Amino acid sequence: MRRPAPVVLGLTIALVLLPACSDDGGGDGGAAPAVTPGTYVKSLCTSVQSYVDDITTLSTDFAAGIDPAASADDQKQAVLDFLDDALALTDGLIDQVDAAGVPDVEGGAAMVEAIAASFQEARDVLGAARARVEAASTEDPQAFAAELNEVGATIQSSLGGIGGSLDLVDSPELAAAAEDEPTCAALAAAVN
Repeated sequence: MRRPAPVVLGLTIALVLLPACSDDGGGDGGAAPAVTPGTYVKSLCTSVQSYVDDITTLSTDFAAGIDPAASADDQKQAVLDFLDDALALTDGLIDQVDAAGVPDVEGGAAMVEAIAASFQEARDVLGAARARVEAASTEDPQAFAAELNEVGATIQSSLGGIGGSLDLVDSPELAAAAEDEPTCAALAAAVN
């Protein structure tokens, strides 16, 4: 029952990589305000760093709170609670990405849409995982544990695929702003 580490590792790696990656996918209808590249990357990196910190704390607390002697039903509920909390954190991150505005650079609106879509994909992966855990039978504890292992592996590979499917943002202005932003530098250092 110690599969939360791969779940969080996959989630954290994918989401730390996402702000540095994107695809040029279209705008959001102009609803978000235009902001300077520095303002945008600071907001995005701060939001993602906070998210990574919160997910890491959530994972640590979850792993520390797992009782191997607990019933399969209790363990199932603990996993569901963990996924509910991860979903809520991801929803908050999506809201923060939307609130960050659109960087005033060529393709800025398309980049924002692609980043938001990537985080939504991550949220969808977590939602599907939650549905699988909810549907999993606890009558056979070994089969239930195997299902949790499979769910964790699926989350990790799916989230890794999201991050790996994006192209690097080709914006010298955003790259320069990110280099000057300490929070972005800390995220980049965590990836390297």
